[in-house]
Amino acid sequence: MTASDITDSRPGIAAGAAAAKAANLELMASLIAEITGLPKDAVVPEADLVDDLYIDSVAKIELMVACETRFGVQIPDEVVNELRDVEAVLDYLAEHKAAS
Repeated sequence: MTASDITDSRPGIAAGAAAAKAANLELMASLIAEITGLPKDAVVPEADLVDDLYIDSVAKIELMVACETRFGVQIPDEVVNELRDVEAVLDYLAEHKAAS
């Protein structure tokens, strides 16, 4: 199950979760745009970090460090290569932020 699979039938909770997800995507788009020079609107959840956003291994480490700083979630080195697209990164951050 991913963070995007979780829904809540209570309107306030669902709206809050949707707003948080949109805010996290916006922050992620800003980080990726800053690192790659791509426009923020190129960053969509299904975008592959390497194939679509041209993030090489050095830029990926830079992105993960920026995510750790901005989101307050530690991303172990062995997990970094498993995070292939924007949604996977956002899901990881959401799951581990909730656990902390």
